[in-house]
Amino acid sequence: MYKARLNAEKATETIMKAAECQFLHIEDIAYELINNGYEREDLLSSDNFAFDYRKACEALETVSDHPENCAKGFYRAMRGALSALSKAYLCASICRIREEGGHKIRISSFFDNFMLPVNTKIAYVKNSYSDAAYRVFADTLTGASVTYCGNFAAVCEEVYYSRAGYCILPYETSDEGVLSSFRQLISKYELVSILTFPVQTDNGLGGRITRFALLSKGFHTIEGLSDSSKTVGGRYLKITVDTPTGEAISDIMSAAHCNGLTHFKTESIPIAWDEEHYSCAITFSFGDADPLPFLLYLALEFPESSPESIYTSLLST
Repeated sequence: MYKARLNAEKATETIMKAAECQFLHIEDIAYELINNGYEREDLLSSDNFAFDYRKACEALETVSDHPENCAKGFYRAMRGALSALSKAYLCASICRIREEGGHKIRISSFFDNFMLPVNTKIAYVKNSYSDAAYRVFADTLTGASVTYCGNFAAVCEEVYYSRAGYCILPYETSDEGVLSSFRQLISKYELVSILTFPVQTDNGLGGRITRFALLSKGFHTIEGLSDSSKTVGGRYLKITVDTPTGEAISDIMSAAHCNGLTHFKTESIPIAWDEEHYSCAITFSFGDADPLPFLLYLALEFPESSPESIYTSLLST
């Protein structure tokens, strides 16, 4: 028994030393990639970079067959995990090298819907709860004004047709979770969460909280907010993965964790034209971490995924 434990310990030490060596080689690969003409180029729109990245990743793929005396499933999982983590580290190294060279990758390049709002008018259905959310959201926007609507679809249309820059909708409650009808409205009108704020909606009797979202037509950040602010409860990245597989979710979660992102929640979204499958919306909190390496990994390794929004959660006062 002692000899078996000693052999396992030595094998683990060998593996970890090899991993450390591999990370150094991956950094060298990243330098070679960037110095091959990609010091300034928009990597996401470059077919040449995508090709060179794929060629580089061939060195990170383990092609050996599993040993006859090894459990196939476990060996295959370890091989897949090593490949995924190596690629995640390659993406992190690429981002770091670009930043060191003074050409940090722009976070807006990962969002197809990046755009500033046409104005700071906020549309919502008036009631005491949405009024409370409006007061908080309006404090974060310079020159905010309000327009009241008779129903929630009209609220969304104000933003969709650019009559208002923002709208307020309830998104989830502490007892029911995500409100599917409002999620469908947000999807239908292609809205993006910018801020969220929790409002107590049970008159103080049972602790029920409804989280309201400030939404816009495109992704952007609110200037003047920081994690040091007393109003900020956290920053979140929400992504959508179409028809995800178990291996894809495992790789995505591992890459997120390695880059300092923490899984916050997962939502299954029905696909209207295929009742057998679901899309998956995953939200990560990232605090002081930089989401860029993870976003680059997603863009290169999982083109079927897409970042939906980066939003800030405001604290209840």
